Amino acid sequence: MPFRLPCLSQLVATAPLLRSYTFGRGAAIFNSQENDRLTQLLSQLDVAGVSNPKLDNLINFRGPDDPESRALFTQSEHVAAADSPHLNLLFNNRPEGTLDKDETRRTNARNYHASFRRKLYFEGDESKLRDRGLPIPAELLPYRQFDRFMQFISTKTDPDAKLRDLLTLAISKSERIYNETVGREKLCLRSGGSRRSQTKAFYAFPASDFQVTVEDIGQQAEYIEYLPNCIYYRPLDKTASLEIPIDLFEVLCRIHEGYVPTASEIQTFFLNLDMFKRRLTCRPSDRIILTDDDTNLFEVSRTPDLKLAMTKLGG
Repeated sequence: MPFRLPCLSQLVATAPLLRSYTFGRGAAIFNSQENDRLTQLLSQLDVAGVSNPKLDNLINFRGPDDPESRALFTQSEHVAAADSPHLNLLFNNRPEGTLDKDETRRTNARNYHASFRRKLYFEGDESKLRDRGLPIPAELLPYRQFDRFMQFISTKTDPDAKLRDLLTLAISKSERIYNETVGREKLCLRSGGSRRSQTKAFYAFPASDFQVTVEDIGQQAEYIEYLPNCIYYRPLDKTASLEIPIDLFEVLCRIHEGYVPTASEIQTFFLNLDMFKRRLTCRPSDRIILTDDDTNLFEVSRTPDLKLAMTKLGG
């Protein structure tokens, strides 16, 4: 991930030619069909593929020359209006109603909507958008947690272990541990028992035994421009490691907030998590958590005198 998309806004503001490639007719830099690797990566961040109902409603009913539309953009001599004729052409040649089946006009409507969203991302005035109750440019990205992800990538610090605890709880929730206190204090991983069994068992590892970090490439960073593209969640002894790119980070943050991932998301994003889980569960654990209703949790732990003790968790 040797790029940071918001930096492109400075180039777009001073280069009309690049602007035409950014949100114009071809939108070349967001075209996933291009052979260029950087273009394919940028296409994953295309703001045209995100929905914001209130903003989308305004785009649909207000043309590019409408005062309400023009009021959303930065007014500067560095922002050229070279794209206005093209946007007006698309807007004025959209379908005339729901019964209009002309495919060319439908394509114009889709292109206008996509172009306007891209233009708003690069040239939108954040204060004006806030005043209208519309999403600011950063909120147009397909990743809600992009700023949090980039903040840790940039600072490499985790004050009060908040990010570690967030990821611990999110992984525990993905394993069907819904008690937030237990899931935050212990990384809970489902054992390999039958999914039909009424009683569920989980390996429990103290969250304090884990850390979040980024990969250090050593002295090479002094000679090449480098930006890590993932976060690593790993035990302190580094015997296992969970690689968390932005896609998995986004899903884990949503799980932390209560989202239940679909089967396709689990299959796509959780391969790294499954491999990490397999390595951890091979480690000796002195405690397990049992439940038969996902609410009442009991911890079975080994005492110093090699006996077993059962404790109810969560009061």
